[in-house]
Amino acid sequence: MGLSVLALFLYLNMIDFDLYKKNVEQMRSAIFAIGKHAHTGFKNVCSETYNTRKMICGSCEFWNADGWGGLGKCEKCGCSGVKLKFSSSACPIGHWGEEGIDTPLT
Repeated sequence: MGLSVLALFLYLNMIDFDLYKKNVEQMRSAIFAIGKHAHTGFKNVCSETYNTRKMICGSCEFWNADGWGGLGKCEKCGCSGVKLKFSSSACPIGHWGEEGIDTPLT
């Protein structure tokens, strides 16, 4: 019994809880974005809006173009390049809004 408690203690000390919390928050954000996208009828933005969003994210200090298997990923909030296509999505750090109310920050 004592060895099991020691093994559990050692295992828990190997977990990076900050990284775990960040991943859970990013998964929650992704699930919320997909749910909102479904609720609005899976509407995607026009190519002009998509390209604008992509350009804004590409110039952001938090954007990792290699993240999510080449789709791109925001290291700040976990957004992926796929989310750029959702008309119901907005940048969580305020760089662009939902389609029709896009107001990129400068």
